[in-house]
Amino acid sequence: MEVPSWNVVLSYGDLSHSSGYQTRVLSELENLDAQSGFDPFLLVFDRHPEEFERSSLTGFPFRAVPRSDMLRFYPEMARLARQKPIALVHAHNLYSAALAISARPLYKYKIVLDYHGRIPEEYVSLGKGGESSRKALEGLERWAVRHADEVVVVSQKLADYLEATYGTTK
Repeated sequence: MEVPSWNVVLSYGDLSHSSGYQTRVLSELENLDAQSGFDPFLLVFDRHPEEFERSSLTGFPFRAVPRSDMLRFYPEMARLARQKPIALVHAHNLYSAALAISARPLYKYKIVLDYHGRIPEEYVSLGKGGESSRKALEGLERWAVRHADEVVVVSQKLADYLEATYGTTK
């Protein structure tokens, strides 16, 4: 009998609070194809991981970690890989994709970047940073889009932007 592999759904965001982001990530987890041969595991980097743990929002195995402790990603992936192979990481946003890409040489998994919106533009428009922040985030966007195996986007407009900017047809 073949041992199933992990499908790690990776979130760097606030799943502890009701939002469109929370709905998207958890709905995806609930709708994973049971015939895929992957066992889902949700790894959450959240502002309030203890609230997420108390919420009982998911019936799947998960680990909730403070966002400020993102380096815990590496021992968490090592722990999962000791249990069974990691076949896929479904990364929700650029930060999750960066973590997944950085560890892929160790575990040889595929990465799906679920890109919910233009982070560089949103960051600046929310007043969180200026031109240097936008440029740094655009570099992260370019790197993540080019190194992900697949990119899922929320709109045709975002797909058109990625195609025109990075030449991706993923």
